[in-house]
This record gives sequence, structure tokens and C-alpha cells, in this order.
Amino acid sequence: MLKSVFTKAAMLMACMCMMLLLANTSKAAGNITISANADRTVTVGIGDSSWYGKEMSVVCYAPGYAGATNDLQGGKSSVVYLDQVKAASSISFKISTTPVSGTYKLVLGCAGVKVEENFSFTSQPASVDTKLAAPAKVKAVQTAATKVKITWNKVTQAVSYDIYRSTSAKKNFKKIGSSKTNSYNDKKAVAGKTNYYKVVAVHNNTALSSDKSSAAKVAVLGAPKAAAKAAKKSVKVSWKKISGAAGYKVYTAVGKKGKFKVSATIKGKAKTKATIKKLKSKKLYRIKVAAYKKSGKKTVIGKASKVIQVKVK
Repeated sequence: MLKSVFTKAAMLMACMCMMLLLANTSKAAGNITISANADRTVTVGIGDSSWYGKEMSVVCYAPGYAGATNDLQGGKSSVVYLDQVKAASSISFKISTTPVSGTYKLVLGCAGVKVEENFSFTSQPASVDTKLAAPAKVKAVQTAATKVKITWNKVTQAVSYDIYRSTSAKKNFKKIGSSKTNSYNDKKAVAGKTNYYKVVAVHNNTALSSDKSSAAKVAVLGAPKAAAKAAKKSVKVSWKKISGAAGYKVYTAVGKKGKFKVSATIKGKAKTKATIKKLKSKKLYRIKVAAYKKSGKKTVIGKASKVIQVKVK
């Protein structure tokens, strides 16, 4: 016993094959007009009112296929539209693929009549063969000691973006990473330098990838050079000022394994001294200094100085 399992699409295909085989070919019947636009829409005008309201098979073949029954059974490459509808004075549908140059064939079957008409699309969609525009509005913001977040506007048809960095505004840009989105976090920004960033929009065809964008720059806080001098139950700390700093934080830790904590916050980039008091006599302290600045409402702390060890008197 034969057992067949049909999907809805397969049953429709089989039904339409039968309708078209039984129909008589008549190019004059139906008074058909066809218009096709580059957005894939095909509009069919039917002048024979005797068809209206009746079941009508609609098959559209891609260029290069004659519309024979074996083309209908041939699969996806030959048929770009297939359906069974109620005939009316006008019907519209969209083909399943991007319009190409060449002659399409439309075959209608209704009331025992098969009508075949050729047509082409009035205008082809713009070919995607132009070079991508460079990303616009590239911005760079320091988010941590050696971290910078880079953002930019999305570019249509870009599949990814390549990010380049330099400490020079005009040369020596080197690729530091890629991103599928319109942002990237640089975790190895150069402390104490102005970091410049450029972005390239990448096309599937690398030859069509964009040029580098205009550079975005951000001054990344450097690590202060610090010194410490022990005093009675206190330590006098000094450092060299850092460009771009809004102030400084002095950290202390007890012994060689104690955790660092902020012992003083010094506001003002010109202030380069602080005295840490109420320390324990004869104890070893580790000390370090870091500059900070404001980025919107967030406080960004730069890279800390080298750790200094000092024994309190």
C-alpha cells in the first residue's frame, strides 16, 4: 500500500499542476495586463469578468524558465511565486527573490483556460556595489584606569566594524579589535596619553568596506609619580600633577597584605600634597596615589602610582 504525506505547499503544487495540465492555452483570453515594480510587487489586471470570483492558479517563473510543467515541479529556483486565489479585476503579489534583469513568465489558470504572459521589472533595485560610508559621530570616553568606550553611528549594510587606535592624531593607527555592534570597549588604552580612535565599517565584500572614520580622541589619565615621608603617626604624601585631573585619591594599606582603602580625596588638579594622620606607630604602610576626573555623573579613576612602602614613626 502506498502512503503519501503532503505538506500544504506540496498539495497546492500538485493541485495547480493538475489545473494547468487540464487548461487550454489561450494567450488572447483574459485580457491580461501586468506591471512590476522594483520592490518585488507584481500587479495583474484581468479584463475578462467571467473569471471573477472563480478559483485561479497563479505561477510566476524566473527568467530562463519557459513555464513548462517540469519547471513547475523543478523547485525553488524556477518558481518565484505560486498560489491559488479568487480571480478579480486586479490582483497583486510579491515574488520571493530580488528582481533581476530578464523576462519573467506569468501563467494563470482559470475556468479551463491557461494564459501565459511575459513581463520584466520596470526598474531594477539599486545594486549594492558601492563602498560603505565611514561611520559618523565617533566618540571616545574613558570609563576606568585604562578603559575607553568607543561609540559611533551604525552604517547600513555593515556586517561588523574594525576599531583602530593611535597616540598620534594622524599616523600609526593599529587595529585593536572588531565589533558586531556600534560600540567597543578598549581595555588597554595608553595611560597618560591622548588616545585617538578610528572605525571602519566592514562589508561582506571587503573591497567595499569603508575608509577609516574621522578620529575621536580622549585624554587618558596618567599614573602620578608619588613619594611618601614617614612622620609621627602620620605620613606626608606628595605627587606630580596629572593633566586632565579634577583631583587625586590617596590609598593606604596596613602591612604587606592589607587591603587598600581611600584615606584622602584631594580636590583640585593643582594640589599635590596630603598628610595622612591617625596611623599606627611602628606599623608598615603601603601607599599609592591615583588621579580622578568626572565623566558626566561618573567619577573615573586613573591608573595608580607605584606602591610606596613606609614605616610610621
